[in-house]
Amino acid sequence: MDALQLGKHILIPGNQVTTRLEVPVLTWALLGIFILSDILLYNKRFDSWIGKMPLLLRWSIYTLIIFTIIVFSGVENFPFIYFQF
Repeated sequence: MDALQLGKHILIPGNQVTTRLEVPVLTWALLGIFILSDILLYNKRFDSWIGKMPLLLRWSIYTLIIFTIIVFSGVENFPFIYFQF
């Protein structure tokens, strides 16, 4: 279904969209992990929580956080914007 058809279904009463939105299982799993971590760390400071862990586990978590930031940062090579001026 394209955007025009979807717009017609939204604007004209009585039309029902029968297309189903498929959400991957990975998305649901990551959302669940995020909600669970938010509930667990709601009123706690991250540094005091992770400071109680053993050194190897703590640095494994630091490495995982840095890795996820790098992987999901979406780095693309854009030209310098002010070069043309």
